[in-house]
Amino acid sequence: HTPRNPTMSNQNNQVTKKLHTLTLAEFVQDQTVHTVKASDSLEAAVELLYSNRIHSAPVLAEGKCVGVIDMLDLLTHAVLVAPEKEELQTSNRKNKQEVLERAGRALALQTVGNVVGLSGKDTYVPLDRDNEATLAGDMFATGVHRCPVVDEAGTVVGTLSQSAIVRWLAEQATTPLKAFPGFDLPLAAAGLGQTEVVAVQKTADMLDVLSTVQTAGVSAVPVVDSEGSLVGTFSATDLTAFWEEKLPSFGKSVQDFLAHNSPNSLTSDSLPAEGTTVRQVVAYFAEKPYHRVWITSNGKPTGVVSHTDLMCFLRDFKAE
Repeated sequence: HTPRNPTMSNQNNQVTKKLHTLTLAEFVQDQTVHTVKASDSLEAAVELLYSNRIHSAPVLAEGKCVGVIDMLDLLTHAVLVAPEKEELQTSNRKNKQEVLERAGRALALQTVGNVVGLSGKDTYVPLDRDNEATLAGDMFATGVHRCPVVDEAGTVVGTLSQSAIVRWLAEQATTPLKAFPGFDLPLAAAGLGQTEVVAVQKTADMLDVLSTVQTAGVSAVPVVDSEGSLVGTFSATDLTAFWEEKLPSFGKSVQDFLAHNSPNSLTSDSLPAEGTTVRQVVAYFAEKPYHRVWITSNGKPTGVVSHTDLMCFLRDFKAE
């Protein structure tokens, strides 16, 4: 566990000072906790995530929380069990089906305990419910997406995500923190949306897309057409379809995969590089179920602002 009343990092501005007055318990109160067992199959875990519209779940072994499984772990596992491209390209129909069936069994039947934490992206960091909320903000700024919140006995009482802090921020931005000076900064001045993105062509097959996502160390990539214009997004959360299909779609193009399994992901929704402020990014996240927004110029993705980026900005921003 993290210690109670740990030394807090920078309370540089109105947002971090306000967070420091709140406890984590206030963010997870009345939350229904969905957990999986380390001995459960991945198929069962994916069903739980999908049916409850959540992206992660605490993992229990002998009643104790031993980690959190999320979609990035599942994506990493999918890459590991994916067939070689040559197997799909050169096999006859019967052999191709056998290859995909073998991959499907490996996807479904592996146990949660062997996959939890596999991506190395979401370090298992349980936080005490009595800790100040600034601690979670600091954790999220390092790239951790969500943390189990536990009571004195170590029982999980909720899961706190970056999204919860962003939703709280959007609510605060309309009244108590309306005057926070960081809100009105253009993205460039705030140091946001400047990182070059790794895009995939809409015709790229899923094998290449999964490999690109893992190699880039990201949770999502923009999908573009032949001219480089944004036409969609593939994210780790779209991968649940692999566990629902009789034969996983490793050989399909990302456009066909999304059109069949996640049509809402085929959108050019974005914010322009010129003129967009931090306040507008916060408002975007309040309205959309996304963890990132592509920044575009003439319809082409030139950058991205993620929840992690926003957490870093809030942590480091110093009020005059």
